[in-house]
Amino acid sequence: MSVLPRFTPAGRRWILLSLTLLPAGSLAQAPALTLEALVTEAMKSRPMLEADRARVDAARARVGQARSGLLPRVDIQGSATDGPLGAPALMLGGLVGTPIKKHTGASLNFVQTLLDFGRTHNLVRARRAEVAVSQEALEADRNRVALEVKQAYFQSLQATRLLEVNLQLLEQRKQVALQADALVRAGLASRVDLELAEVQVAQAELLVVRSRNEIELTRAALAQAVGKPLDSAAGLAEPTEPPGAAETPGLDAALQTALQSRPELRQAGAQTRVHEHLASAAKATRRPLLTGVGSVGKNNPVPLFEPSDKAFAVGLAITIPVFTGRLAETQLQEQQHQSEAARQMLLEWTQAVRQQVTAARANLATAREAIRLAEAQLKRAEDAHRLATQRYQSQLASIVEVTQAQVVVASSRNEVVRARTDVQVAWAALEFALGKPQTPPTGGSK
Repeated sequence: MSVLPRFTPAGRRWILLSLTLLPAGSLAQAPALTLEALVTEAMKSRPMLEADRARVDAARARVGQARSGLLPRVDIQGSATDGPLGAPALMLGGLVGTPIKKHTGASLNFVQTLLDFGRTHNLVRARRAEVAVSQEALEADRNRVALEVKQAYFQSLQATRLLEVNLQLLEQRKQVALQADALVRAGLASRVDLELAEVQVAQAELLVVRSRNEIELTRAALAQAVGKPLDSAAGLAEPTEPPGAAETPGLDAALQTALQSRPELRQAGAQTRVHEHLASAAKATRRPLLTGVGSVGKNNPVPLFEPSDKAFAVGLAITIPVFTGRLAETQLQEQQHQSEAARQMLLEWTQAVRQQVTAARANLATAREAIRLAEAQLKRAEDAHRLATQRYQSQLASIVEVTQAQVVVASSRNEVVRARTDVQVAWAALEFALGKPQTPPTGGSK
């Protein structure tokens, strides 16, 4: 009979105070990590997505650069010259570009493109299409990151489930070893039975060690997919299955959804538009360019030959390209070839998306059928194990029959775990192939 220790009131108060000073993590387990929370965290933490967002911002900045050609250019120039009368303007614009030398001056100059036959407008359209390209690339990478997180999450869950199976196998083999030891002590079984049982226990312990190592590896892969370290004390929550989530869409409906939703297809289409607009801009470089110039300023001394000279000047300049060394022609050819290449890549992506959707549906159907078969096999294996255990306890079978039945049960449980994981991974792949948010099922048979 055990005697419980009695504590004085002061001792009880000391124990309560000690408990209140313990860290919170020592009294409460860390909350389980959910799939939704990890996907959300990956969207914020993955460096690849940060790089994509930076590329979107860079593309938007290029739109502003292209639009600058539609706006006037304003600059201030000052000069101090010394030279012969009628010397060149020395690359100076506005009033300070006077041929009168030995003077100082300053001017405020305005330069505005008046007509370029769509050159600047097409360049702006091309830069806006590049923004769409970078945005769709970001969306495609977001989908890819979500797929990586889900795959790593389900693999980590599988490792945890397999550890539970191997722990259960280890407990069963320990029970058989205890039974064999009791039978040997009673003279009802040979020493060989006990040694075989102990070997089976050692093998089960090795399986447990390997399972724990697999958990560490899959958690590291999950942390890499999320983009940040994870709390090692936190477990993984089982994903929930909402009504209808396990229903697989028909092939025609799935293909239509994917062709409308996949960002890779929209990215290829936007890339085609980029080169089409650049080709139009290249065509415009072979046409005249009309520019207006205005300048307000002061020269000192005032030119002697015109005492009433104005303090401002305006002008129009027209530039007609005659021969550019085939620069405009080769630029146009380049963009036309690039546009054709982008159209072919769009067709290539379309075929790839069709194949991905078809394969994802087939893999999901196969995984669900595998669950049904694995669960039926597990039921038969458990029945055979119970019968073998009863026969061994009644001295009607050897320990080899029991251990063989345990191996079949453990293998069947592993197959059920893997089949359920395959369903979840296949659903995540179908979600990615469709390019549309879906909720993964729990992996139960339907």
